Amino acid sequence: MRVVKGNPAKGSNFWPRPEIVGELFEALVEDRGSRRMFGLRRIGKTSIVLELERRMRENGGLTVIRVDVQGICRFRDFLSKVFEQMPNDNRFKQARQRFAANPVMKVLLPAVIQRISGATASPDVPMRDFINEFEHNAAWEGDVASAMSDAGGLVLIVDELPFMLRDMLRSGYKPWDVERFLATLRDWRLNRGVRMLLSGSLGLGQLRRMEKIHVADHIGDLFPITIPPLGTTSGADMVDALAKGEGLTDWSRELSVAVAEACAETWPIFLQYGFDAVWKSGIRDPVRVRATIEATVRQALDETFYEQFTTRLARYGADEKPARAALKLIVSRVPQPTTFKALDEALKKIGALDRRDDLLEALREDDFILFDTEARTVWPASNLVTHWVRARAWGR
Repeated sequence: MRVVKGNPAKGSNFWPRPEIVGELFEALVEDRGSRRMFGLRRIGKTSIVLELERRMRENGGLTVIRVDVQGICRFRDFLSKVFEQMPNDNRFKQARQRFAANPVMKVLLPAVIQRISGATASPDVPMRDFINEFEHNAAWEGDVASAMSDAGGLVLIVDELPFMLRDMLRSGYKPWDVERFLATLRDWRLNRGVRMLLSGSLGLGQLRRMEKIHVADHIGDLFPITIPPLGTTSGADMVDALAKGEGLTDWSRELSVAVAEACAETWPIFLQYGFDAVWKSGIRDPVRVRATIEATVRQALDETFYEQFTTRLARYGADEKPARAALKLIVSRVPQPTTFKALDEALKKIGALDRRDDLLEALREDDFILFDTEARTVWPASNLVTHWVRARAWGR
């Protein structure tokens, strides 16, 4: 295992996460329901997706189509990316024929039709009074939906979906169009046999709050997957593997533990940066590791995550004040969890008790907190949240 910074980790450089990759692999291969995986940037989502894709292509017996839709703002471009990757073999012949015969698709995607079917591209047809694809049911129902069914054994991985939905709205689509798109994906999952993993750095809850899009009805069948930090022991194991991969003969287990403990959190990116800094500094004294990481890594790397928290909280509008109060209380109780009763009392003082349930869901989706409804307790989702809140003027 070698140091990888700034790019997804692949192959031998990917630290195994069987509790996540194994769960996703089994769920999708055994058709035990589709999944959604939304979380902070740079915590390893793309690396997990790439490893999952590799495993399914090699061992799953399924056709895997992965599309990164960040930067896409039209449904037609989404369809183009999906059908361009559909294999050109006999099993998919009927699916391709159905898609190529769709009258609206011939207008929307003539180049794709020609490429996947071998047919001659239709001449350009003026789209007079053409609002968008969702005003033409043939663009997303009928032949297209049937083509997905005909494909059989299909796994669709859609990366950065919330960014696409946000950009659709900015490009003139209406909330109703976005809901119809989500409903189309749900139909493919439930009625067309398409297994899915939807992922992204934004949560769909932000679209619900900011754009008043009804999201829950369209994603309720998707089981949520979270990416927790590794923890000190597994984190030290990963640092051990990095030291071995880089051929260090003067490295020790004590140094690996010190690196894992000195990093702000134990997601792989923090361990990669922390190990790299200590390795290149030449320091081999575990006592000096923390100062080295704090001086060379913590300020810059931690701040990139703090910016995500700040941006997310700023989108809460009228709920920002009660969200701050909730976070301040929750962090003040660390390392103990906060009870729902204590949270209710704090929100009641500022006249926001009626917002508690919505706040808990929003803060969990945005990676601020975790909670247990049976134990009726809540706690920070990561050490980063605790550090960030305590560094804010309102959090002290």
